Amino acid sequence: MKERIGSAKIEKGPTSPGRIAMDQSERRALEFLKAEGFQNIEYEPDGNVPPDFLVDGHIAVEVRRLNQNVSTEDGFKGLEEDEIPLLNSINKLLHSLGPPGDGGSWFVWVTFKRPLLDWARLKLQIRSSLEAFHPATSGPERDIKVTDHLKLRLRRAGDRHEDRFLLGGAGDLDAGGWVVPEVARNLNLCIAEKWSKIAPVRSRYPKWWLLLLDRISYGSPHVLKDGLMEVGIDRAGWDRIVLIDPTNPKRHYEV
Repeated sequence: MKERIGSAKIEKGPTSPGRIAMDQSERRALEFLKAEGFQNIEYEPDGNVPPDFLVDGHIAVEVRRLNQNVSTEDGFKGLEEDEIPLLNSINKLLHSLGPPGDGGSWFVWVTFKRPLLDWARLKLQIRSSLEAFHPATSGPERDIKVTDHLKLRLRRAGDRHEDRFLLGGAGDLDAGGWVVPEVARNLNLCIAEKWSKIAPVRSRYPKWWLLLLDRISYGSPHVLKDGLMEVGIDRAGWDRIVLIDPTNPKRHYEV
């Protein structure tokens, strides 16, 4: 089955159970490949297994986000894998605490670091901390230590809202660090992880490229050029590795 996207011919590989549509990272990678001038691009040529794209019939292309990772007992995982579910759960909890009383509405800023308690226990502690909060004895701002790894900062809202507590924002203390070391550390993790995953099918195609949607430095050449050369990157067996700005796929840095 073939379809045209822009000027490139996109051919879809065989369908398979559970097959899903192209995700955002794959769409950005496709934009990059088209900007490079490739016309014959096949999406998932072998079904829902590597590679993600096949270019000109012989270049296998794998796609992944380059994000910040944290070490766990089960290996490495992206920081957002904890952050997004946590904030969604806290947002639901805040809404469940009901409308504002005489004390008005308050914005809640969440600061956390890993490891976190399981949500069932953490939920009880957050709820207990907020239910014990008394606006009459507080100024416009109040810090609450829920656990050693999670703290809340409450700020009085200027207007009265539907809920007493509203999620104002979050700070992940495991994120951050100097850009180049963080890119290098996570780049080596992603390169090795992807290379091991394609091992069973590596012999199918003569060339393998890795396209990484860079959510740390956003593929900035002036930031990365000298730093990554100095740090050193283990390319494994990839023929080409490219960091792509997810906001502008034409902006990229080749490792």
